[in-house]
Amino acid sequence: MIGFAFNNRLLQGGFAGEPDSSPGGLNPFGTTAGENVALLLLDAHRMLDAQSAELQRFKTYQKLFRDAFPEEAAQSDARNGDLNLLINDVTVLRATAAFMRTVVTRNTPWDRFLAGDNEALTVSQRRGAHLFFTPATAGGAGCYSCHSGPALNKQFNDPDVAGVGRFVEENFFNLGLRDHPLQALNIAARSDPSFRDDGRREVTCRDSDAFKFRTLTLRQLKDGRFFFHVLEEVGEILHLIAGETQTTRRARSARKRKAGRERTRSAGLRVLRHTGVEVLHHVLRLSERAVAFTIPRSSASTRTLRLGRLSRTRRT
Repeated sequence: MIGFAFNNRLLQGGFAGEPDSSPGGLNPFGTTAGENVALLLLDAHRMLDAQSAELQRFKTYQKLFRDAFPEEAAQSDARNGDLNLLINDVTVLRATAAFMRTVVTRNTPWDRFLAGDNEALTVSQRRGAHLFFTPATAGGAGCYSCHSGPALNKQFNDPDVAGVGRFVEENFFNLGLRDHPLQALNIAARSDPSFRDDGRREVTCRDSDAFKFRTLTLRQLKDGRFFFHVLEEVGEILHLIAGETQTTRRARSARKRKAGRERTRSAGLRVLRHTGVEVLHHVLRLSERAVAFTIPRSSASTRTLRLGRLSRTRRT
């Protein structure tokens, strides 16, 4: 949920926020990604109706909902205090989404650096950030091309890079990883060793979107295990995809460090303050380099998506 507010699609395949009219959409209220994922979470946990009915029992929540939803409170008063007009599934999901938008990281070394503290980052971190924001064609890692914006999860040229973003499909990539942790989770949940998570194709029903997953935030990821396995393995995997061995990488890095220590400090302090990350993470334009895994599927097949009480039969 970190960086929740800076997304126009949520969940790994972009299910939340997808229009209800799309092949894989399940957005009956036509809400944004935040409210949509709140609805899907409430439904998946069988909390629709039940949670709002429970909240209505407490005077404290009645007051909190009146303060948060004055229009609904007025409608409730006009109907002799009908709490169903004040505390219901819609106001609950709106309140849940509003809370989740507050889940952001603040006052990290990188944030302090952006605020003007030149000593907030170590020399090693500045070198990593310099690589992060230097295009691959100029000897850098080019990470910023997919990890820009406040949550480091957008294309750098997104017209709304500082907000929820306008680009959608540009933020989904097939990294060519058979052992992505999501696959293992889905196999375990279904007790089906042959199951393969289609990623974005589950939502769009386009074969070209098979195994594409959403670009995630790079904030608060030091101990996160949702990027492949652990953070250190990310760089190794992506270097292998790019065709660079550990030996050649070390030699290149040694040459660059010897030639550019002072240049990195002086130029880097100016360049890096735009936006960035405090870890070295080599991300290339993998949509062009990744190994694709495709599983043909008949366009005439049908199946039912079911999350709690919400369901939709769709053609895939």
